[in-house]
Amino acid sequence: MTNQEIISQAYNSLSGKWLRVLFPFFIVSLIPNLYQPSANYSPPIYLAFISLFASGPIFYGGSLLALKISRDEDFNFEMIFSGFNHFIKTLLLYVSFVLIIIAGFILLIIPGIYLSLKYSMCFFALVENPELSIGEALQRSSDLTKEDKWKLFLLYLLYFLIVILGFITLIGWLWALPLIYVSNAKFYEYLKNKQQITKSE
Repeated sequence: MTNQEIISQAYNSLSGKWLRVLFPFFIVSLIPNLYQPSANYSPPIYLAFISLFASGPIFYGGSLLALKISRDEDFNFEMIFSGFNHFIKTLLLYVSFVLIIIAGFILLIIPGIYLSLKYSMCFFALVENPELSIGEALQRSSDLTKEDKWKLFLLYLLYFLIVILGFITLIGWLWALPLIYVSNAKFYEYLKNKQQITKSE
């Protein structure tokens, strides 16, 4: 399956559902980016704490929502908060993921990109198997992406183009967010199916 087919399938899964998913995925994207200091602006420190403690659960909820849409299953807005039922585990998984990526970028840009691709499926893995430990969720992602990091990297480049086009149209980026999340869920399903076929051979 090509990356273009993955995005096309995600688009089809979102057909007729756009208005229901724009706000949930906006929230999922907003929470990790609440605290964005700059030279001219210093946001309130409490935003940093909200971002830190809510991002893990929200990523979990966003992954669950994306998987439900990807599989054409019923979904609702409240799903994005489902990660708070696994608060400690989702928080620790998020912190672990971020620290790993930071360590990679400290080494150099390429290791950071490599590690971000390697562990990018960890929240999908945890959604499907909530009993996994932090290390097991990260390992599951590592196993799934083992042979497809380059393909995933190229998919992310397509996402970048989609977001740029969205900003050019001023509000199109709102539609880009659900498409990217559901495309990630489609890619996760692709990786799982590929792994199952490999094991059966």
